[in-house]
Amino acid sequence: MKFRFPFFNTTTGVVLLSLLIVFFFSTCENNSSETDLGLVENATPASEVPHDVTASDTAYPQVTLTQLAKFAWKEFIALNHPADPNHRGQAAAGSTFGDTSGDAMVWETYWHRVEMFPYNQNPVNDNGKAKITGKPDYKYDPAAFTFKGSYSGSGTGDSTLWNNLDENNELNVDEMFSHEVSDENRILYEAKMNEDGFNYILAKQLYKSATRDQYLNETKKPANLAKYANKCNVTANDILCLPCGTDSGGEGNIEIKAAWKKLNHGEDKSRYYTNQVIHYQSVGGERKYMVEEYGLIGLHIIHKTVNFPSYVFATFEHIDNDTAQLAYIDEITQNNRGSGDTAGDTVLNVKRVHAIPSDVESVNSSMQGSSPVKGTVFENYKLVGVQAYPIDFSKLDSGNSSEVATYYLANLAIESNQELQTFRGLKSAQDDDKNNMYYNGDINMGGCMGCHGVGQISGSDFNFLIKNGPFTAPEVVGDQGTISLRNINTYADVQAMFNDYVKLNGIGINGSPHKAFWNTLSYNDFINGNVPNVGIKICTCGDSEKSAIVQILKGSYDGIGEMPFGGPYFPDEQVEKFAKWIDDGCPEK
Repeated sequence: MKFRFPFFNTTTGVVLLSLLIVFFFSTCENNSSETDLGLVENATPASEVPHDVTASDTAYPQVTLTQLAKFAWKEFIALNHPADPNHRGQAAAGSTFGDTSGDAMVWETYWHRVEMFPYNQNPVNDNGKAKITGKPDYKYDPAAFTFKGSYSGSGTGDSTLWNNLDENNELNVDEMFSHEVSDENRILYEAKMNEDGFNYILAKQLYKSATRDQYLNETKKPANLAKYANKCNVTANDILCLPCGTDSGGEGNIEIKAAWKKLNHGEDKSRYYTNQVIHYQSVGGERKYMVEEYGLIGLHIIHKTVNFPSYVFATFEHIDNDTAQLAYIDEITQNNRGSGDTAGDTVLNVKRVHAIPSDVESVNSSMQGSSPVKGTVFENYKLVGVQAYPIDFSKLDSGNSSEVATYYLANLAIESNQELQTFRGLKSAQDDDKNNMYYNGDINMGGCMGCHGVGQISGSDFNFLIKNGPFTAPEVVGDQGTISLRNINTYADVQAMFNDYVKLNGIGINGSPHKAFWNTLSYNDFINGNVPNVGIKICTCGDSEKSAIVQILKGSYDGIGEMPFGGPYFPDEQVEKFAKWIDDGCPEK
C-alpha cells in the first residue's frame, strides 16, 4: 500500500459528509433577465421543490450558470424542510427551513432503493401507488441478511429509520474514509427516489426483473434512442421514460445520493446536519446492523424536467470537506488519467481536481449570508456545481476553467478518486474516448451527467437504480462474504457458485460491463474465450495460477482490484476449490 500524502489524526462524533445535487451547465450566455425567463426560483414557495427551471415548456432554454446555481439552492432549501409525518416526500405544513428538531428532512423520507427493488420483486405499495404513510420497510433476501436478531448495540435496534446506509463504496471504484483508513471511519452512502419516480416504477412494474429487462432492451436500441432519448411523456410501448417536472404540472423524477460520516475526530457537531442512521458491519464474522448518529457531508440530487429532460444535476458538500483529511483506497488501476492510482493503493488528504466555478461561489456566498440559510446548520453546506446541458468532449473549451469544472462535475465525498473526478467516456479510463450518452447523436459527456449517461444508453433513462435492482443484501463493512462452500466438478458447478454468491451478497452484477457472463457463455466460450466487454482471457485450463479469473478473485491480477469490486470477496477456500477445477483441466462433466 502506498501512502502519498501526509495524513493526520484527530478525535470523536458522527456526521453527514456531503450533500450532492447535480445540475447540468450552460456554455451559452443569456442576456435575458430572470423575470423574463420566468425562473421558478423566484416564485415557488420555499417549502416546495421547484418543478422546473423556468415557467416555459421549452427544452434546453438558455439560462446562465448563476441562474442554475440559484435553482439548485432553491431545491436544497425545499428538500431540507422538515418532512410531513403523514406524507412521505413532502414538507410539513407551516414548517420552517433550518428546523432540525423533527424526525427527518423531506428528502430523507423519499423511497430507498431496496424499498422500490426488494429481493422478492414485490415492493410495499398502496393499490399500485407509493405508500405515503408509515415508516420504511427494508426487505433484503433473508438468506443474505435479516434484521431479526442481527442488531449490534445496546437496547433494541430500530430497523425502520429513514436513513439506511447500505452502500460502503464509491460506485465500486474506491472505498472512502474520513481522517483514518479504518472500518470505523468509512464514509457510507444511500440512494433514494421521490414519489413521482416510484409511482412510475410501480405503474410499469419495473421492480420485476423480466419486465425491467424488456424495457431496457427496447429503449436502448439505437433507433429508439434517436427517437425518444431526452424526451418527456413518451407513451410508446416498452420505452422507459421517467416523468418530467414542469412548472404547471408534476414534480418529475428526483433521485438522491447522500454521503454520511461518523463525527469521531473532534468535529463541531453543531456545524453538521446529523441524524440516526442504520449501517452494517461484520461482527465476529456475522452480518450485523448498527444504529448511530452520523453527519451529512454530501447530497447528490438529479431532477428530470421539461426544460432539461436529460436531468439537472446539482451537488452540495459540507464546507469542511476540503480540510477533512478524506482518503480512499483504489479498487482499480487508472494510470492514464494522470493519477498513477493503482488497485490497492491508499491515497490520503484528497484534493479537489477542478476548482468550484466563481459564479457558483458567488451564489454560495449570497445564499449562506442571507435568509433563510444564514443562522441555520445548512449555512455550513455549499453548492459545488450544476450541470444541465449535454456537451461533447470535443467541443469543451479547455481554456475555460468554469466550463471544464462543470463538465467534470464531481463531489469530493461521493466522487473522490482521480477516475471519478475526471470522468468521461465509459467506466474504465481505457475507455475515455468512447461515447457514453445520446444527445442529437452519440456524445462523450463528463462528470455526473456522463456517468448517468451510461445508464441512458443502457435503456434506463439515466437511472442506475432501475438498471441494477433488485437489491438483495446491504453492503457490510468488513464482510468476508456469504456462500455455502461447494465442490467444483463441472461447469454447471461454476455457474452455480457465481450465481449463489451474487444473490447472497447483493452484488450489483447488472451494473457491471460484463454482467453475469457465466450464464450467457457456453462451456467452450468460458474456457477458451474472453470476459465480455472487458477483453481479458478468462482462464487457462490446467494452470489456475495463469488464469485471470482466479487472479482477479484473489486480487493479484495486475491493474484490476479484487473482485467483486468493493467486496465482499470470495472466501479463500471457495477460490481454491474453483482453482482445483481449472488445474484438473476444466472438466465439463
